[in-house]
Amino acid sequence: MHQLTEGTRAVAQGDLDYLLPETTEDEIGSLAVSFNHMTQELKKAQAENLQWTQTLEDRVQRKTEELERAYRSLTQSEKMASLGKLAAIVAHEINNPLAGILTYSKLVSRMADKGFNENTR
Repeated sequence: MHQLTEGTRAVAQGDLDYLLPETTEDEIGSLAVSFNHMTQELKKAQAENLQWTQTLEDRVQRKTEELERAYRSLTQSEKMASLGKLAAIVAHEINNPLAGILTYSKLVSRMADKGFNENTR
């Protein structure tokens, strides 16, 4: 009974490698066998939980990296869209005065042609 008490304390503190000696075939021996089987099953369950935890952590890490890449891509797309809008505004602002200059230069050119043609007659 002392070993069983000692074993339960050890298992409670996380020592799943603790085994009771299976020396008798009476109720105490049967209890020792059950105790040892229980600690082995607990150890197996703990290993499975650790494996699942690692798998989940790996998946979370991969998804986090995917989200970071998507965020960077989205940010880059937004920057490019803003740059495109800015370029369109600048082009519009430059084209407006150029259109006026072009119109007046054509008018001056026509007037000069008329004046040149009238002077040559």
